[in-house]
Amino acid sequence: MFNQGTNNAPSAESVIPYFVLSAISWLVALVFIAFHPNSILSTVYFNEIMLTITHILVLGFVTSVIFGALFQLLPVIFLQKIYSESITKAIFYLLLFGTVGLCSSFYFGGNGIGLTFFGSLLNLAVFLFIINVWKTIGKSKENKVARLFIKTSAVWLSLTTIAGLLLAINFIRPFLPFVHIELLKIHAHFGIIGWFLFLIIGVSSVLIPMFLLVHKPDCRPLYFSYVTLITALILGGVSKLMGVDMLMYLAYGFGGLGIVYFLNFIYVVYKTRPRKKLDYGLKKTMLAFPVLIIVIISGVFFISGFKTDFNLSAFYVIVLIFGFIATLILGQLYKTLPFIVWLKTYKPFVGKEKTLLPKDLYNYTLLKFQFYTHVSGFMLFFSGILFQLKVLFFLGISLLIIGAVLFLINVMLVVLHKRKVPMTNLSTVNITEMDVYKSLKNVIDPELYVNIVDLGLVYGVKLTKNPLMANVKMTLTSKGCPMGDAIIQDVKETLMRTYSGLQVSVELVWDPGWSMEMVSDEGQRELNGM
Repeated sequence: MFNQGTNNAPSAESVIPYFVLSAISWLVALVFIAFHPNSILSTVYFNEIMLTITHILVLGFVTSVIFGALFQLLPVIFLQKIYSESITKAIFYLLLFGTVGLCSSFYFGGNGIGLTFFGSLLNLAVFLFIINVWKTIGKSKENKVARLFIKTSAVWLSLTTIAGLLLAINFIRPFLPFVHIELLKIHAHFGIIGWFLFLIIGVSSVLIPMFLLVHKPDCRPLYFSYVTLITALILGGVSKLMGVDMLMYLAYGFGGLGIVYFLNFIYVVYKTRPRKKLDYGLKKTMLAFPVLIIVIISGVFFISGFKTDFNLSAFYVIVLIFGFIATLILGQLYKTLPFIVWLKTYKPFVGKEKTLLPKDLYNYTLLKFQFYTHVSGFMLFFSGILFQLKVLFFLGISLLIIGAVLFLINVMLVVLHKRKVPMTNLSTVNITEMDVYKSLKNVIDPELYVNIVDLGLVYGVKLTKNPLMANVKMTLTSKGCPMGDAIIQDVKETLMRTYSGLQVSVELVWDPGWSMEMVSDEGQRELNGM
């Protein structure tokens, strides 16, 4: 079972381009904002620059990285083979050309024919994406909450792109029986809440507890979140189409409640986490969630018609995309892309030689600087919009651009990484079970950076003489651990490399299940950064 996840994933070549496109798009969007500040500070909704920037962000940056990460994660989360690698590759090119063409059409005057053509390419990409996702998940019984949210998010994505295509067609031949700005609002909220938020909740329900070593979290708040968010989207859509303002108030109320349920789940997981020491990737991830509180507050002001000196609608979207979604992506990318490249580059050599860890594929110093420039840049950018101060605005966007450059450099360092081949030596065979335990301390959990003995993953070692064999009984921190097969292989081949002529068998067991009580004092100190 532990081999299924990574073995069923698509090749690295089919998903890595999504991450590169995302990193480039993030930098391009920020540069656009720097050169067109008034599109953010003073103008509302329907202007070419704002639409260009928005679609670079939501398509080139956010959707691209989500597609790439999801194609890698689905086999891990649901233990199913990716449905079609050919479709995975085709989606990338449709997304690339559709995004570039659509954003160019917006920037150079909103040509209806161009918007319709490139919007059709994006709709085709989404149609293929839905097929790939739904077919991959299939009838898997794993991670029911994640399955519910991810499948639903794909449906909302299709509704989002269809609404966008209808808007494009309306440019050529007006046919909508209502003001097109109302459909634009539906298009935006279906995308941000229905697509992005549903997808984030689904993936977070698995990955956040896994990274924080929380086993079997209470997922009931997420079911409440699902119902309330679905209700909010339906009420909001009906309100805009039918012109019933009261339904919009209810929609915002249900939407806010759904976000609160989700934040409650994240808070409980974080509060009860055994893993106290967080790397900068996880720190950035966890910082993203409290930003949703600002989103709720700005949403309340917006729906109540509160008068402000700044563009409240732009502020609401920017906080959601820059503060929450971008911060989350910029943190979680360090948990996905290095792992993908590591699997491609080092998995065949695990145990045969001492390999690097996924974290060794990027520059940690750059990550730290990126963390601080992004956080401080967002706060200044946020304040510049809030108080209409261009000095703060430009300081903030400058820091965000610096962070984006550092991010792109790290992404390219990972993508272009070449295997480093170390020298290996074999020892003579004259060993005891204690020697085996000592040797297993060289096997490091690639996610937690602690050896498997101090983590308490090794339950027992038994040596037999004829033939000379080490039988290792062990477990993993979770059944869905994506590095499970690499750790098992590392155990086998580390021992065979260390002791000439030794055969190794590994018995993977789930009873008793792993818990923090099994971690040694030294392991606890390493996990807590002491």
